[in-house]
Amino acid sequence: MQKPIIEARAVSKVYQSGEKAVEILHGLDFDVDKGQTVAITGPSGSGKTTLLGLLAGLDTLTKGSIKIDSEALEQLSEDGRAALRLSKMGFVFQNFQLLPNLTALENIMVPLELTCHSKPQENAMQLLNRVGLANRHSNYPTQLSGGEQQRVAIARAFAHKPIILMADEPTGNLDGETSEMIENLLFSLNEQLNTTLIIVTHDLELAAKTHRIIKLKNGRIEE
Repeated sequence: MQKPIIEARAVSKVYQSGEKAVEILHGLDFDVDKGQTVAITGPSGSGKTTLLGLLAGLDTLTKGSIKIDSEALEQLSEDGRAALRLSKMGFVFQNFQLLPNLTALENIMVPLELTCHSKPQENAMQLLNRVGLANRHSNYPTQLSGGEQQRVAIARAFAHKPIILMADEPTGNLDGETSEMIENLLFSLNEQLNTTLIIVTHDLELAAKTHRIIKLKNGRIEE
């Protein structure tokens, strides 16, 4: 039997607020299988973004364990976690986070160059074509609409063939019609490239399209 791609055990996170300790996440346990699409939902303040940060190794656990592809994040140094992110994870953010001084093509080339890919420009151009923006390759982010920027961001996230893609409110800044197009693109590329997709979202319609929903409430898994 194949091991889960993500294994979370007794995941807890406590922040210090002055002299007071505030527990954001309370002993979460779950697995995610390879190729699954999972939505993390819940009201504001339920711990969704904190959990995503822990899964990405951007923040450290207070207690518990998170294994990504059998590697325990809590046993890695900051550099080790950064190397794991670069080799195995892709990210899509609500506010796109494209580099403003790079063109659409150059933005997609960044992860390919960081992972020493042999043909970064050629592969980036193929991805731009897949997201329908080959004709905008020389445009800078400010010359693109919100939907176009998110398509570039999705192409960049998939560029280095990550095994896990994490998306934080990927349609949060987009109108309804554009949101639907971005969702379709995200799920289509995810299926084609056999990636595991983790989406943090308030959008219950988007969450319903995933294989599974992890619903958080007050830092605990409600269902």
